[in-house]
Amino acid sequence: MSTPSRLRADAARNVERILATAETTLAQRPEATMQEIATASGLGRATVYRHFPTREELLDALRERALDEAERALAGARLDEGSAPEALERAVAALLSVGRRYRSLVSQIALHPELLVGRPGLAQPLGSVIVRGRQTGELDAGLSPPFVIGALAGLLVAAVREQAKDRLAPEDAAAVVTRTLLHGIAAQDNYPKA
Repeated sequence: MSTPSRLRADAARNVERILATAETTLAQRPEATMQEIATASGLGRATVYRHFPTREELLDALRERALDEAERALAGARLDEGSAPEALERAVAALLSVGRRYRSLVSQIALHPELLVGRPGLAQPLGSVIVRGRQTGELDAGLSPPFVIGALAGLLVAAVREQAKDRLAPEDAAAVVTRTLLHGIAAQDNYPKA
């Protein structure tokens, strides 16, 4: 007979397996069904539905997993070092590395920027870099951190989509997003003088 701790360990492994499979399956085919995810995971459909009764609950769990990973990635990005633009580029690189794995969920960031702004582990480190850049004159003091974070979220979504279509090389993406955030899309020689 199985002990409760063994059952809990088995259940935890099944949840991890389902989420890992959903991550890769949905990145390749965002429209994949619960049955396809169950088949790809090697678990029965009943097991998947026991842990995630609806596709929306599975997506919610996957979104939480992605946001947790984004927080850990930002925590390791040394955002307190160097200039604000340099720190922003490291933050962008960290977030893009997570975004590539969870690209099926990335568009939700554009539709719901509060996912970034409302999450302290994401908003606080990004906001600190923006405030520091405003204080040093590296960033426009007239733009609020929530606005800049929202703009950054939109650019991250665009970069992940462009990478998925092989129109933006992963090694160039962080610099492109950061440059676009900091300078917009006008050519430097054509940028209107204030």
